Amino acid sequence: MKFQKMFTGGGAGQRRRLLGELLEPGGPLHDRASVYVIDKHYFVTAKLVSLLLEERFHAVGHDIASNGAGRQFALDLATEGPPGVGP
Repeated sequence: MKFQKMFTGGGAGQRRRLLGELLEPGGPLHDRASVYVIDKHYFVTAKLVSLLLEERFHAVGHDIASNGAGRQFALDLATEGPPGVGP
């Protein structure tokens, strides 16, 4: 579900209430569904960092996945753009 479509505009209150009822304890989706809130710019940037940089860094002995450097790099790139990550 996209936030803008689901939670804004006419009928948003009714859609929020319905989603709450579906997910609440005893509801039809309780323990059968998960809700993830994802910033799409960060998600895409993090995926690109994973696909394009992790293997290169690993090849030279750096593990940017487990030390948090890859996540920070993706966050800086998503929020500040190229000036945020430097050369």
